[in-house]
Amino acid sequence: MGQLTSHTLGIVNSYCMEFNIYYCIQCVTFAFRSTSAVLGVTFFVTSFLMMILLALLFINIVSTLLNVPTRQPTYEFRDADGNIFTKKRSILRLEELFLLRRNLVPLLIIVLALIHIITGDICLFSRRKHIANYFTFWTESVELMKMDAAEGVRDFIVKTTAFYVCFLLAFFGLTAISFAPVSSGAPAVFGIMWIRLAYPNIHTDQNFRYLRYIATIVFGYIVICSKTYMLLFMYKCKILRNAFITWNRRLEDVLQKRNQGTRAEQHEKRTGFDHLFKDHSNLLDLLIGCDYLFENVIESYYGTQIISICFEVYYFYRSQFSNNPLEFTGARKLDAIVIGAWVFHSLIMMFLTSTAAAEVGEHAMNGLEIIRQKGNLDHKSHDEMYFMLSLYYSFAGHFSTGKLNKINNHAS
Repeated sequence: MGQLTSHTLGIVNSYCMEFNIYYCIQCVTFAFRSTSAVLGVTFFVTSFLMMILLALLFINIVSTLLNVPTRQPTYEFRDADGNIFTKKRSILRLEELFLLRRNLVPLLIIVLALIHIITGDICLFSRRKHIANYFTFWTESVELMKMDAAEGVRDFIVKTTAFYVCFLLAFFGLTAISFAPVSSGAPAVFGIMWIRLAYPNIHTDQNFRYLRYIATIVFGYIVICSKTYMLLFMYKCKILRNAFITWNRRLEDVLQKRNQGTRAEQHEKRTGFDHLFKDHSNLLDLLIGCDYLFENVIESYYGTQIISICFEVYYFYRSQFSNNPLEFTGARKLDAIVIGAWVFHSLIMMFLTSTAAAEVGEHAMNGLEIIRQKGNLDHKSHDEMYFMLSLYYSFAGHFSTGKLNKINNHAS
């Protein structure tokens, strides 16, 4: 009886343990799904707010240039001490235009950054299923091709991100202490352009500083988001570069007869002709997938960044060499430090993005150079000849292959 009771208790404990494990797994799954849902909602909310913000900036900039709505002849204001004073409509208009003119270039830079962010959000959301499949395909491909495609990528991304974080800390620090007029003027005008159409005299309100604080936070958020897609793009480019380097090394070893072995060894090292061609096709699929994923993001980045850099260089020149005594005197010279740091970071990020993409194309075409150096004149086995011709057709593209087949069919 005692043995039966202990056996029964053991079974009950086992079921209880299984139930607890199952319950924990369900809780973790629910928490993960809840977190994913929250992150998804956050993405929608922030993207929607960015679109509204861009629309508000455009509408209020136009209203400022057209002086709409028209102000009353005079306005009464109360300062922080409670004193009442009046200003004429013409004076308010001059103040408004003065603020906009001094900070128009930073405002346009933020507008261009918003355009890039919104374009990236729309493109990546429309291809969200492709993103998940593409990342999964990468995991399966490196396992199939037996490659360590991530070698050195972590160090590059860490250094690039560290550079960007250092710039952000320096930029936000200069903004927090109002180091230069542009540090406080740009967020202030950025906030004015939110509600100027509804409240034309917002810059004279005694509580305007609170709006400027909020605008500074949003300003910083836009600056942070403006380069995040490029970090992901550079990461994928570096992995593709390493994969092509590894494949080129295997191809050269096989064609130079440096890596011959049994069929089992070829399968293990992926050095058979069939393995190399399948891996080459796999790499091309990964390359096409990356191109499809980032094509519109890259177009928007270069389209907005080139214009932005032109404005940045112009603003740097104007802050140092302008002879206008009403606009750039004294402390305006300090704007060169802030805008100079911005120009430097823009050029570095564009250089890193361009070189990362160029390296992929360079190493992808190095395989063709290896094939050309080997040539087709010496004696080769049927398998090697078919393999090299297949690679020639692959590097030449589908159009050339189709054209060659059409000529052969016509000749026969």
